[in-house]
Amino acid sequence: EGGAIDQSMVKDDDEEDISDEEVQARLQALMDENNAEKAGMEQEWKEKLEEAQKAIEDLKAEQTRKQEMMKTTPHIMNLNEDEQLCGMIVYFFEEGKENKVGTKGAEPANDIVLSGLEIDSSHCSISHTAGKLLMVVADEAKVYVNGEYVSGKLELMHGDRLLLGANNLFTVVNPSEREAAEKAGIDYFKFTYHDAMAEIQNLGSGDDAQKGEELLQEDIAELGPMIGEVNAMSCAMDKKVKFDIVIMPEEGKRRKTAMVSLFSYTTSCSYLLSRDEFISRKYKMEEMYQQFVKGDKSWESVPSNEDPFAEDDDKETTIGTVSISLKSLGYLFEQEQTLTITNYQGAAKGELRVEYYPVKEDGSIITEEDDIFVDDPDSLVGQPLRFSLKIPYARGIPKRFENVFCRYRYFLDTDYTTTGKVTGQNPEFSFSQTHSCTPVTDQFIDYLEKKSLVIEVIGTQIPIPVKPGDQRTTKQLMASNFSVNQTPLALMDPEKQIIMSELESTQRRAKKQQNKLIKVQELIDAAKNDQSETISVAELQKILESNADSMGIAVAVFKMNVTKAKQEGHLFKTTAQAIKSNEEVKEHADQTKSKACTIL
Repeated sequence: EGGAIDQSMVKDDDEEDISDEEVQARLQALMDENNAEKAGMEQEWKEKLEEAQKAIEDLKAEQTRKQEMMKTTPHIMNLNEDEQLCGMIVYFFEEGKENKVGTKGAEPANDIVLSGLEIDSSHCSISHTAGKLLMVVADEAKVYVNGEYVSGKLELMHGDRLLLGANNLFTVVNPSEREAAEKAGIDYFKFTYHDAMAEIQNLGSGDDAQKGEELLQEDIAELGPMIGEVNAMSCAMDKKVKFDIVIMPEEGKRRKTAMVSLFSYTTSCSYLLSRDEFISRKYKMEEMYQQFVKGDKSWESVPSNEDPFAEDDDKETTIGTVSISLKSLGYLFEQEQTLTITNYQGAAKGELRVEYYPVKEDGSIITEEDDIFVDDPDSLVGQPLRFSLKIPYARGIPKRFENVFCRYRYFLDTDYTTTGKVTGQNPEFSFSQTHSCTPVTDQFIDYLEKKSLVIEVIGTQIPIPVKPGDQRTTKQLMASNFSVNQTPLALMDPEKQIIMSELESTQRRAKKQQNKLIKVQELIDAAKNDQSETISVAELQKILESNADSMGIAVAVFKMNVTKAKQEGHLFKTTAQAIKSNEEVKEHADQTKSKACTIL
């Protein structure tokens, strides 16, 4: 305003001189164009902001809807190696709808589309019916539930871990079953991705048992060369330690797993390392060995707590284990056993007293006088079951162990249940713990039938120094008989204790069945004495409803058939059924006894 404008700023070289008014007009046009563009950009950004805000609101609404559905609708949610990504993928199952699971592009289209290794185009289907989730697995589809390979049709329970294909891992959530689980104190969601994947190694019988043995042999084949390498390093560096492969029973499972023992020649202490822990240490051993080869002396000053060849003297170690079958609980029988504590070499390291008793809600023990008879464990499904597990004492623990205690993990527990720590060769633990499953599920019955409870006896070792003047090198010590660990593949077989436990349970069942037959025979004899060939339903019901103490628990053999009887003359049919049932139990007892004798 009031000044001349340099026209060279607004004209081209080829243009003629223009007036100030035209320059002003052109500048104004440029400003108007810029303002219009600015306004357009502001409007565009405003619209994008509104769209983003709406998307956020929609996402919040969807999350709210999802959270509400999770409270009432059965669903599966993902487990991931990264805990922050767990539960990010959720698939809901509406009442009455069949949800087909498989890959993209299938005909007809799948409701749940998965990708990854070993996912078939039609993998399985999951339906929600009357509060239950039913799965139908397609032929040859790879599906694992709680580490067990499954096929055909089955019910998915709240808390089940579901692996579809090679890497699609989910947790089953059924709100209708959640409350019962919470009342029972069971937190299924303590299971991590790694816990669930570890379950896949829990292979039961038949083809799965063969796969388990194959996996064990693969681990041995993998660890063997590594053991040779680290022992060679130990000799070269004179580390005074030796490594060996040992086979241990896997906790809670009737299969074995490969582990590594570390034996120190300087303290005579032995420690067990898991396969993963050993492999992790091996990398550090190789790094230390490279320093040794290059003449770098820094490896000699590594603190003992950082030395991959060393172990802390205060580290708790497994003295040995006992395995006990819980199958008797399925028949509400108590079990009292003194079991041999055996280490990974199969050597006896003392004895452990273990007892368990089925108990009532008030904590009192269920006895034969309570007139409770379970002929089939499946009949317990849906009912509460409680039992008291007691570990009174141990005897003959080696002197070199102190701070001895026991620990175990029951059913779906992820944390150990432990006794107090006691020092001495004959520790008195005086341990008692009540466990419950309310209600009993098919999964729990399967646990009682197929799994075993492994109780570890743990302690710390008292170092035993090498005798003064012993100057032998690691290589010389390995070649001598100094090592307590001379068997490279020592086997500790828990089957002996388990079979003996099952034999006792089967014999007790046979005895109860025999008592039934005695009572039946008494009824028959009484009828014969009265010259009567039949007993009326009314008379039989009267007998069954009489005082249990006067007739005994065995009379229960008639109870299943009385309600079905519509006329007289059914006594001998019922008797034949009882005899057949008794023969089956006796046959099972003979088979179990034969198996036990073979093992012994």
